[in-house]
Amino acid sequence: MTEEDIRSKIIFQWLKGCGISDADIHIEYAIPLKLGHGERILNSRTDILVRTSAGQNLLIIEVKKPSHALTNDDRDQAISYGRCLAHGGIAPFTILSNGIETKIYDTITGDLLSGNTVPPEHSFVQNGFKVNGDAIAERTEALQYLVGLSNENLLAFCKGQVNYRMDLLKGDTIDSGKKYIPQLYTERHLAQQQLNDKIDGEKKREIILIVGPPQHGKTCFVCASVDYYLSRGIPCLIYPAVGLQGSLLNAIADDFEWQCNESLTHAQVIRRLSKVLEQDGKRLLIFVDGWNEMISHAVSLNSECARLAQSNIQVILSTTSVSIPRLLKDSADNIEYIARKIDVSHPQIAKLATEPLHNTSNTGLVQIGKFNSWELDRAKDLYESLFHVKFSENSNLPVDPFYLRLAAEAYSNGTVPDFATRTSLIRESLVRKAGRRNISTQALFAGLGQLSSIVFAKDAPIAVTDLPSGIFSGNDLNNWLESAILLQTENSFQIPAFDFYYTHDRDYSIALNRGWLSRITSFEEKKRLQEINDAVRTEAGRSALRWFLSCPEYAEELPLLFDLVNADSQTNRPLQKILADAIFNQYIFHGSRDFQWLSGHIRQLLNNDNDEAAEELPELVFSYILSIDKENNFDDYKFWLRILIHSDDAIEDLGFEESFVYKLYEKREVYSYDGYGDDSSFELGMFIDLLYDNNVVVAKRSALCIAGAARYALLEEIPRLEKALAGRTSTELYTIVGHACEIILSSMQSNYYGDMCPGWLTNRYMQEDEEGENDEVYLEFLEQRRLWLPVIKCVSFPEAFVKEIEDVLNDLRKHSGVFAADGSEIKDDQNITVDPNQLKLEL
Repeated sequence: MTEEDIRSKIIFQWLKGCGISDADIHIEYAIPLKLGHGERILNSRTDILVRTSAGQNLLIIEVKKPSHALTNDDRDQAISYGRCLAHGGIAPFTILSNGIETKIYDTITGDLLSGNTVPPEHSFVQNGFKVNGDAIAERTEALQYLVGLSNENLLAFCKGQVNYRMDLLKGDTIDSGKKYIPQLYTERHLAQQQLNDKIDGEKKREIILIVGPPQHGKTCFVCASVDYYLSRGIPCLIYPAVGLQGSLLNAIADDFEWQCNESLTHAQVIRRLSKVLEQDGKRLLIFVDGWNEMISHAVSLNSECARLAQSNIQVILSTTSVSIPRLLKDSADNIEYIARKIDVSHPQIAKLATEPLHNTSNTGLVQIGKFNSWELDRAKDLYESLFHVKFSENSNLPVDPFYLRLAAEAYSNGTVPDFATRTSLIRESLVRKAGRRNISTQALFAGLGQLSSIVFAKDAPIAVTDLPSGIFSGNDLNNWLESAILLQTENSFQIPAFDFYYTHDRDYSIALNRGWLSRITSFEEKKRLQEINDAVRTEAGRSALRWFLSCPEYAEELPLLFDLVNADSQTNRPLQKILADAIFNQYIFHGSRDFQWLSGHIRQLLNNDNDEAAEELPELVFSYILSIDKENNFDDYKFWLRILIHSDDAIEDLGFEESFVYKLYEKREVYSYDGYGDDSSFELGMFIDLLYDNNVVVAKRSALCIAGAARYALLEEIPRLEKALAGRTSTELYTIVGHACEIILSSMQSNYYGDMCPGWLTNRYMQEDEEGENDEVYLEFLEQRRLWLPVIKCVSFPEAFVKEIEDVLNDLRKHSGVFAADGSEIKDDQNITVDPNQLKLEL
């Protein structure tokens, strides 16, 4: 007999003979498993499920063919089915049969019952065939078994978790108002490639941080990445930070039902998760979106990631740029675990808070910013198709996803005008979302006013006890939530709380309520100063002020607000930083260059010589330089460039590419292809002049800039610099050019030996002539020898550094295949940095 014969001809007939109706016998029943707050049908089916007429689960029956000997694995699988049923409770008894041998098990204990019947005195029988207690431990064990049974089951489990958790973020229709709408998503190819490489490439990381300005598409990128990896069969979990009720580990335990009455430690949770993954060598990606939105556990996430991150678990977090210092450093300014794991330093953290890093290849960072030209065209094509809208070629819209989408929604079936302000787009978006849930415009702005007043004074989120009851009660509150204006979260006391769904909606509402949109500069001076000082007392206030001052339509407010802030004041450092960042953002996001009014403020900073205030100095000097007409005011330009070089610590701490000096030239070609600067827009002559500056800091940083843009031009200049420094301290020349020469040599080594790709000398396609020589390499050897010999003679380099130079030159000569004049092979260990025309005397 076959397995089907036993099931249909014997067991099914026997069950009917016991008085069980056809409706209570379920054949090939798909197991819906309970997943924390939802359920998911895994790739698992039980042969027969028997229920009582009241819908209570009674028996799980697993059938095997007669030739199959019943095993412990068969028992474990059948019992797991009985324990994990989502509806009707745990089936108290499990039967396993191959038609020859039949075994009955207690589903909870797994014990084999003696004989062929269930004893009347069994506790489940005495309890009306109900399982005693909630049996959470047994259910958890069964869930772990079934999820780990196959990759399909684990993937199905993850899809159920993602569907539940992503519901807060994901919308199915283009008018849902949710952050992530798949039809509207524009792929971020470069960022996706970087993430792929850091998840499963040469740059693989246990922890990855996705960072960018607010409302630039980080959430969409995270959600799209989760969908992408799941489609490729890679298990993923996602946790919107704003929806985490407690810690991340507690949320994971909740999803796997590893908590409740067991009171498992975090270590036990991780061990159980790892046990599931170890079967068949599986790995898991855990995404946490909006780390900065966590209220009570944001910094403690560092310690949780330290426990989670391992070979088969990778954690990917996203956060806003401005929150980076708060999250990656502790109260004593020490770098936290996540910062160490992604390899970012104090200077990099400081820069990330303001603008992107130029190079993140050796870090665990993935940066999301404004659209590049391809992404912008793709987004406009999508929006034009779905919203039947036309974008004007002269539109002033910022190049980021949020405002492009708002514009497409606002001008659906029409044309986006040349000038559409951020303020008007957010206002129309709020009115539109409210209208879909029958919230009148009057009720909308009354509610926004009350909410923003509370947030401005107490910060976000708003505790449920602080909600204005007249507007936010019953169905009214549900309408605000369903419209994607508000979302539910928790506050630091872990009680229900509410916040704005979009940060920019909150920023706009605060600015509107405080009267900023009707011009903050119209206030009398005392009230104006009080207003901006009040704003920086809360994170929500700082965010709103930063948004307001970064809008192009309010750029004229900046000079007047600067007049209120004493540059050497220590009473309000956050305000000074916000003002400096706002000026920088006016250039970065809107291309503004009208900052001539900054001159007096910068000179005051320079005169005060305040170390803390000097943190903003490079931003301000950079912005001011943009306003200078270089053609007609060259001396002024050179003067302020010198100030920028002196104040921009990033030149030394992070490298030329990460400096404000570099940003002056980044829109054009900075690097010269021959290393001399002849074909570059980099103003080499000006930097050569500054190389001779009496201030060693200026001279040293100028050398670093030249090394980054025209490295061989610096080597050519060093012997002349030595003569100019004659009579000064013997170590001064090394102080000025030592670090720059190290950078040049490192760049050469990458070029010759390879870094991410094969190098010039290691490329197997290098061509040799019939005599085995390569003229190109030999000419390179002669050129590098000509450049480096004078430098070695006049700079007091450490012996190890000189040896590195010799090794590189020796490799060039060896790969050239050229022999000595007498026909003998040139020895690799020959000291080629010694001048052959120089007489050596042993003294």
